[in-house]
Amino acid sequence: MNEQPGHTHTARLQWVIVPQRQLLILLAFSGFFTITHLVAGIFHTVVGNSLSQEVYRFFNIGADQNLPTLFATIQWLLASAVSWYIAFSLSKTKKHFRGWFAISLISMFIAADEYLMLHELTIEPVRALIPDYSFLWFAWVIPYGILTLVLAAVLSGFMFSLPGRTMTLLFIAGVIFVTGALGFEMLGAVQVASDNDASITYAALYTCEEVLEMIGVSIFIYALLDYISRVSQGRADHQDSV
Repeated sequence: MNEQPGHTHTARLQWVIVPQRQLLILLAFSGFFTITHLVAGIFHTVVGNSLSQEVYRFFNIGADQNLPTLFATIQWLLASAVSWYIAFSLSKTKKHFRGWFAISLISMFIAADEYLMLHELTIEPVRALIPDYSFLWFAWVIPYGILTLVLAAVLSGFMFSLPGRTMTLLFIAGVIFVTGALGFEMLGAVQVASDNDASITYAALYTCEEVLEMIGVSIFIYALLDYISRVSQGRADHQDSV
């Protein structure tokens, strides 16, 4: 008996998308960049010359426009592409299309922000409007924090309409990412305001921040791929558990 085209497409999609495998790959890259960041930091501390400084800047997960930043940007571009695919290929209702399309655009904006550091453009204007609180030294957390709350409220209906497994995974990914991006950023701001940005404590804080961000995005991409896999197999429903 000849295979139906739909069955062939589904089988091919199931073979390509193995969410657990993709998650392990993303976490392996995250671990690699964390280890190289730490090794380069120790190397620069011990050697302390211009070469070690360049090596550290290239692998520093807290610096901008280097190898770890490129990885973070690629992660968000991948999330945007997968969300785009879900929106245009798998959405069965207007609510789901709008929700996945919005997530794709948000992911694309974060990818641009990761590489171009757009959020830093808001620091000085916001500082001029607020009291001098140490935990708000990196003042971009205010507009981005407000924007995060607004987007969470706007997308809440869409989120609750998703299968339970997908909703839970997206929630876990969001909590981990925001804890790093906003929570540890504010802790680091306190350290910078009271001491300096060259202390070991600050280095530990921004390392935790970046690691949480990489883990959060990895779980986010896993949630998207897992959703595609389950939809392609007809297993996505509201009773799914993680």
